[in-house]
Amino acid sequence: MSGRRFDVAIVGGGIGGLCLAQGLKKVGIGVTVYERDESPAARLQGFRVHIDPEGSTALHQCLPEHLWKVFNETEGDFGQGFTLLTEQLQELLCLHAETRPMDRIARHRSISRITLRQVLLAGLGESARFNKRFVSYEELPDRRLTIHFDDGGSARADVVIAADGVNSRVRKQYLPDAEPIDTGVVALGGKVLLTDGVMALAPHRLLDGPVAVMPPGACSLFMAI
Repeated sequence: MSGRRFDVAIVGGGIGGLCLAQGLKKVGIGVTVYERDESPAARLQGFRVHIDPEGSTALHQCLPEHLWKVFNETEGDFGQGFTLLTEQLQELLCLHAETRPMDRIARHRSISRITLRQVLLAGLGESARFNKRFVSYEELPDRRLTIHFDDGGSARADVVIAADGVNSRVRKQYLPDAEPIDTGVVALGGKVLLTDGVMALAPHRLLDGPVAVMPPGACSLFMAI
């Protein structure tokens, strides 16, 4: 290893892969992220995500100070707490937000998934490479690894990290028997603009912070404004 940079390759440029890349870069480890999306704007999807105090602490440790400041200033209000309701909108449980002074770092947060990904991409430059679809890897005699992509290109690294989701191609090669199990649970998501008409029709209990409706049957509704 003398005289040669130690390189880490991360397959997958989602929130987890990019957060790891920022943390490695922060401590001076060479890292490259390979993402199958054609560009950072290829899939502008997703909603606001909840980040708990442990996740917030991890982001603070991984992000440089200026990006942490952007993240900190773009979070939404998480002060309403969380409510569980019956299908008749009767309250089952209400978890109120803590009234004690919030920790500057380790606290619950709400942030746009799209905004978070943009923050995590900032400053990576050429270390985040798009339109790179992983095909396979091979171990070389010197214990390094070569990654092959579907465009015919390849890259070498000392460590390859799989951050490419539940259907990870890296995992399929490394642990071919560790297949995901289909639980039969299906989730449907969508966004509705809060127009005057929607506000007039929607029960106020569904608009008062994050809420989950839990009927007796095998279904539920989660809603957050």
